[in-house]
Amino acid sequence: MIKRPFPPGSTSTRQAKLSDFGIQLKEKQKARHTYGLSESQFKKYFQIASQSGESTTEKFMEILESRIDNVVFRAGLAPSRASARQMVSHRLIELNKKKINIASILVKKEDIIKIIKPPKNLKVSSGNLPSWLAFNKKNLEIKINSAPKITPEELGIDAQLIVEFYNR
Repeated sequence: MIKRPFPPGSTSTRQAKLSDFGIQLKEKQKARHTYGLSESQFKKYFQIASQSGESTTEKFMEILESRIDNVVFRAGLAPSRASARQMVSHRLIELNKKKINIASILVKKEDIIKIIKPPKNLKVSSGNLPSWLAFNKKNLEIKINSAPKITPEELGIDAQLIVEFYNR
């Protein structure tokens, strides 16, 4: 039997070019899956950003980065956003001396996040810490110095396409 140089099914190997809508949808889904959010949560954050009066793109990224599970991930206390979310939901995190279990809490400037029961296998990453965070390894405390300033390019997300998607 002879092996054919193309996959089974259609003999055409051309892929259709994505429309503008398709490109925007793909970018939105990429961002949504990166942060591990449901569609309703993602849309709610966009509505908050669009009503803020500031640049929608910047405010939207600031809101996404301000989630407590993302802050724990950014500080290097968890290998992924999903494991950071689990740490929060298992009540291993304190926000301003109150135990919390809601991963969607938005942190503000001067908030202090502390790990109260560090897991046995906790490996604190010594990677690059964002400038808006201060981390005390001795006490396992994270202090928010300012509002998160992150460019969408750092994440590989084009937030402008997401804004265009919701504004159509």
